[in-house]
Amino acid sequence: MEQEVLEQLHAIYSKENLEKDNFFREMTQQHPEGLLTDMLAILLLLYQGITLKKLSLIKRFKSLINGDVSILVAAANMAPEKFEINEDQTKLRALSSAESEDTKPAEDERLESVKGYWLTQNQRSIYAKGFPLDPEPTKADLMKFFEEFGRVIHIKYRREDDQTFKGSIFVEFESNEMAASVLEKEHCYEGNDLLVMNKQAYVEMKAKGKYDGESFGTCASDKKMRHYVEFSGPEDLGFSGVKEILSSHDVKVGRFEFVNNQKGVGVVQLWDEMTADQFLATLQDNKLGPLSFRLASDETRSEYRRIAKERREKYGGDNRGRGRGRNHRGFKRQQNGKQSDRAIEKRPRND
Repeated sequence: MEQEVLEQLHAIYSKENLEKDNFFREMTQQHPEGLLTDMLAILLLLYQGITLKKLSLIKRFKSLINGDVSILVAAANMAPEKFEINEDQTKLRALSSAESEDTKPAEDERLESVKGYWLTQNQRSIYAKGFPLDPEPTKADLMKFFEEFGRVIHIKYRREDDQTFKGSIFVEFESNEMAASVLEKEHCYEGNDLLVMNKQAYVEMKAKGKYDGESFGTCASDKKMRHYVEFSGPEDLGFSGVKEILSSHDVKVGRFEFVNNQKGVGVVQLWDEMTADQFLATLQDNKLGPLSFRLASDETRSEYRRIAKERREKYGGDNRGRGRGRNHRGFKRQQNGKQSDRAIEKRPRND
């Protein structure tokens, strides 16, 4: 019996099964933020441990163990290099991706990086509940309501599966201090008292209640994440000037576009999953030459993506923006037999 259960454990934890298994996918989708999705989130669940009770609910185990989780314990103990049971014998944890130990350090490093990103974002965000459901408040109204506390980066409506508004939102500010200032006073929106708390505190509270003490980190999709920063500078700097400044920076960055029809104002898309906070940390006073940088807002990110979409449609799938920084030096396009003037010349590194 134990051998058969072990074979099923290996099958369930295989990469091929994890990519399509509805059981694990449903677990990730039950996260209070709805952010745990896809392979990376599933791997996070596996490394942190899943209760034997939940595993026993998997269809392929029901007929084998009939609710007797001790059989799961015995089966896992037969493969100590792959699975681990906690001291209370209530959880099973995968010790690797069930593929190769060689991939685990890199995967663990990425998991920690992504968890750090969401923790940073959650700490400068708030959860607010009590808004009218119908009609739901517009984003413009919400921006106006919260902007007295500081610059708002992002507003996320919380919705049911059928997309109806839950009456609650997450609001990300530019700094922890701005988010903290919201918590210092009571709030009322159109006659309704609002419940407001720090987003990270909310996530931890919901996780504790929903998972009965199991600690699930906040994570994102396994899809490549894109991060952005805004920049502003002299109006006469122009495209070539911005391109040269970005190329001179020691940290490689991605493409950029001028946005909102404003000279000297634009958005840079970062590469290699570098977050906006990580990029800003490489600067002194958030400046690079005459350019000042800050977190990109919803508005400017949307404008960048709109421009990128138009460029993609115009150039047949090219979505690489108008310029790149160091190590991403743009692209060459032939126009009438000549290289486009948008190609970026290679410059020697000053290591």
